[in-house]
Amino acid sequence: MLGKFSQEQVFRDMADGNAYEQTKITCDIAHKVSIELPITGEEFIRFIAKTKDFEGIGDVYARRLWDKFKQRLYILLDKKETTELESVLTNKQIAGLQKGYEKYENLKFANYLASKHIHPTITQRLFKYHKKDSIEAIKKNPHILVEFGMTFSEADELAKREFKVAKDSLGRLIGAVGHVMRAEVNDKGHTVATHGDIYEKVKELLKNKTTGDEDNDCHDLAAQALQIAGKNLCYYLNPLTGHYHYTPTFLMEQVIAKRLLKLNAKKTLFDERVATAVNWAIESEPLPLEEKQVEAIFSAHEHNVSCIIGGAGTGKTTVLRTVLKAYELLGYNIKAVALSGKAAMRLHQSIGLQTSTIARLLREDPLVCPNDTVVVIDEASMVDIASMYQIINHISPHVRLILIGDPAQLPPIGAGLLLADMLKSNVIECVELDVVKRQKESTGIIEYSAEIRAGIIPSELTKNNIKFNNVYAKNIVETCALLFSESSVETKIIAATNPMVKNINKLVQETVNSCGKEMMVSIENEYQKSGLRLNDPILFIKNNQEKGIQNGSFGRLVAITHKSADKFGVVRIDDTNEKIDIDLDLLDSMRLGYSMTVHKAQGSQFSNVIIALSSRYIKRDWFYTAITRAENSVEIVGTAKQFEDAVTREAESDTRKTYLSELLK
Repeated sequence: MLGKFSQEQVFRDMADGNAYEQTKITCDIAHKVSIELPITGEEFIRFIAKTKDFEGIGDVYARRLWDKFKQRLYILLDKKETTELESVLTNKQIAGLQKGYEKYENLKFANYLASKHIHPTITQRLFKYHKKDSIEAIKKNPHILVEFGMTFSEADELAKREFKVAKDSLGRLIGAVGHVMRAEVNDKGHTVATHGDIYEKVKELLKNKTTGDEDNDCHDLAAQALQIAGKNLCYYLNPLTGHYHYTPTFLMEQVIAKRLLKLNAKKTLFDERVATAVNWAIESEPLPLEEKQVEAIFSAHEHNVSCIIGGAGTGKTTVLRTVLKAYELLGYNIKAVALSGKAAMRLHQSIGLQTSTIARLLREDPLVCPNDTVVVIDEASMVDIASMYQIINHISPHVRLILIGDPAQLPPIGAGLLLADMLKSNVIECVELDVVKRQKESTGIIEYSAEIRAGIIPSELTKNNIKFNNVYAKNIVETCALLFSESSVETKIIAATNPMVKNINKLVQETVNSCGKEMMVSIENEYQKSGLRLNDPILFIKNNQEKGIQNGSFGRLVAITHKSADKFGVVRIDDTNEKIDIDLDLLDSMRLGYSMTVHKAQGSQFSNVIIALSSRYIKRDWFYTAITRAENSVEIVGTAKQFEDAVTREAESDTRKTYLSELLK
């Protein structure tokens, strides 16, 4: 591909007012591809329905469009002749379709990408970033497809087969290093890696299995790849430790650290007025507070950034409610957020103030308020550095921060250990609540979970409202289904893997709801089974802003619609009792809700919990998080060896490699 390269220095502002210099290299392509092949109907429907830029057009309307116009739709959109579309769409939908089409004008090139065996999902991501230059971009460097979800092996094979890319090409070498670095971040949650973590994996990726490259050749290529990738800012090599920092996460950790340190160093005005408000809030509590709780309340007012941490039952909610009473009295604007919709709702129920998800906060106007705003982040152990980086860039440097959470729970799904690193640094003010508030006629769950949290195997595996069911591993799924059938409807089963969750959901449905009428869905005028039955519990796995549904919410299938092309049933949302019609768009976010992974359960509480143990997937923080989802009773299902391993295995957060704590020191 011929082209003209140009280079310029770019200065970018950071969230804290500082700036960094970056070299921007651009290439003006001399020739452009013009391939006007229509995409298939299913590819069109999937792309239009799943891309937010096509406002108001879901699966049903996208299918109707294709059924009526097929490839002629492109001609109408190119010429902006939209009168015929009025027979299918509203004026608002037509405007959304035209706007989206103009943004993704290379939609008509998708058949070319499909002919190269590039998955439509990857095509969609490629279009969003490279827009009309997508085809030129992959012709220039097919290994960029790794950045959009393709495996390196698949991109490597495509590069060799379709574009005859040499084994030592710049794009291939940088792509291999980038793939390994991203895997450390995305798959393991690390933000930093050792040479040993990276080198052998890069070498293995660059090995040509078809020609049988000599080991020395692969060593040379791997060394060359690391050198070139470093020069191209794929990573930052720490001169003090020799560790590799993936550039995006390194910048995020730096921005977060700078903001937290600036806030921490800023003097607060803790005068008689503030003290009076805090003391009033403490005295207004119906029960006397523990010494540590009082310390945490004062700390949250004496510092611009602070953390309140503690295990289950130590009174974090009570402390936060009291802290915010005082802030309200002082006239502060309070923004309380949590990562998941379910956690945000529980936070609202606990503190009595308006709350939202982090995603919703980030969609609102930036917080550029003066010194009278405090942002509260609940369940902060779930928050990764990418989310915190976005929050930091969304709020004024003067906004106070309070983080609440339990660092012994599962770490974030994304990279980093925000809360744990803040605690580990010994720089940010953190108060740990360590007194379990025992209640009369205790279920025993809090005391039992505290032992698990500390890595101690309880002396009695069955105690109070916790029962250990010692069964062979092959019988775990069946035992969970049986226990569920004997329990109340306020019971959830927590399992370690999605395949196990799927198996449990299917068996429980057959056990307790085999007679329920199955909901049918219409796809291309043919009715198909949905896998959902009347009265099944439903788990929503995605946000649906249009219908007001949040990821992690629960519902129940309460009605089935007969012989409707676009409405198949009705789901009632547990928290609001709102009834919502089910269309293809909503169906895509619905799953059976008898069982779920602990990540989906995190931030929620259930009356009764059944825990399905398995072997290598369960570690101490997983087990502890699962147990603390229960309010009344816990059934643990598995072998004694699985129980012992789950308690004694190192927590995932203990093995995650991060750098934020060092940047804070």
